[in-house]
Amino acid sequence: MLKNKLNSAEIDDLILKLCYNCDETIWFRLDLDNRYPGKGGIMKKFIIAAFFFLILAIGGFIFFYQNVIAFDFVEPEKPLPTGDPWTAAVVADPHYLSPKLHDDGEAFIRFLHYSDKLVHLSDGILDAFVWEMDRNKPDFLFVVGDLTCNGEEISHRELAERFSEIETGGTSVFVIPGNHDIQNPIARSYFGVTPWETPTVTKEQFAQIYGEHGYDEAVSKDSRSLSYLVAPTEDTWFLMLDSAIYSYNIENNISEQEGELYESTLNWIRQCGKMAREREARLVAVMHHSLLHHSSQINQGYTIRNSEAALKVFDSFGIELVLTGHIHLQNIEGLTMENTTINDVATGSLMVYPNQYGWIDYRPDSGILYQTRRLDAGAYAAEMGLAESELNQLEEVACEFFVNQCCKRQNRALDDIPGLTEEERALVRHTVSSMNLRYFAGYRNENLSDFTKTEGYRILMELPPFFVQDYVQNMIRDDRSNHNVFFLPVH
Repeated sequence: MLKNKLNSAEIDDLILKLCYNCDETIWFRLDLDNRYPGKGGIMKKFIIAAFFFLILAIGGFIFFYQNVIAFDFVEPEKPLPTGDPWTAAVVADPHYLSPKLHDDGEAFIRFLHYSDKLVHLSDGILDAFVWEMDRNKPDFLFVVGDLTCNGEEISHRELAERFSEIETGGTSVFVIPGNHDIQNPIARSYFGVTPWETPTVTKEQFAQIYGEHGYDEAVSKDSRSLSYLVAPTEDTWFLMLDSAIYSYNIENNISEQEGELYESTLNWIRQCGKMAREREARLVAVMHHSLLHHSSQINQGYTIRNSEAALKVFDSFGIELVLTGHIHLQNIEGLTMENTTINDVATGSLMVYPNQYGWIDYRPDSGILYQTRRLDAGAYAAEMGLAESELNQLEEVACEFFVNQCCKRQNRALDDIPGLTEEERALVRHTVSSMNLRYFAGYRNENLSDFTKTEGYRILMELPPFFVQDYVQNMIRDDRSNHNVFFLPVH
């Protein structure tokens, strides 16, 4: 293993020691005016200038050492040989909330009223997902952030136990955090009529809780973030990138939605890219936030702040595939760069209609095929004898919840349009919500054409201009008809 970097705590400690020694040796012990009459002021300025030059030099060395010279790399243990096929599942935004954190009472019902996710069914949905992974046994499972509802420690620990069950079946699980997961000041339990504060997790706790699900298997780790590199196969390595911003969440009493890849993280990615190039390995990136815009209207807070800089780095090392989540929308976007075309495949949330996840088949003689699979919660419920469970009718339950909770903004906007009868409003609402269901499931263009022939669509398009019309047109104007399938050929 190459020499370890200084971690952030060690750097802080070094600077504090320097400042402390400065206090002792210069500011309190040095009395040049008394020792050198008439020249003390000049010598003081000279020594102060020299001291700060020394601090800058040390800081520059640390920056250079951290970002250019030092690179940790541990040889991977028993990777799949070059040319071997493999399969992987991709699950996004499970937003798990432990049933130990609520009693289905008034406070929890009030919380669900503002939720756009099936948080109240997350325990059962996760059970069904673990069951399905045990049946299908992919080689790898990538969990692309927002693992928990709002970063509750109990939820994290229970979810890690679920992942251990999946790994028992032979699947390697790799996780990264999302914007909900770390130092979240709104982590709550819901009992009676009151939401109660509940412990969240720190960056260090997150890495410890999910040590067996990525961090302990890392062949390299970024010193600034929770990003890491895994090499489960000789010819395909995975950059698990922490794009979440959480350092000041507690201080600012917010859960920061936006994402970013720090400059030091981009430098670490460059080092990973160089190592992968030497070993003739393909790099696939996995991160929570979007790298490319997945919607012309819905992108603020979803696409990382420094996407242009990240795209250049990815292009430099031929990273063609990026697996993301966060937006809860099933969508695939591509951008042709100088060296390659970068494809951002966003998998919809497991806790949002149509409750699906991604499935990847890699064949060395053809390429990487990504497709979505809908969770078969009904089959799980039947096998477990859960006749009364909502999992038996998950599609219907999820569909109704989506229309009621995820279409609120459009419905409220329609309520503000004068001159419509209640019958006309109902027709427009039905058209827009039905299109929205299909849109979030990954279908565009001709897959929505039946709705453009409805009376509700005609009424909508004849109304004075407002955002719902633009939103609907955005669903139709797309370069793909089906965002549930993507194929990346080998070169």
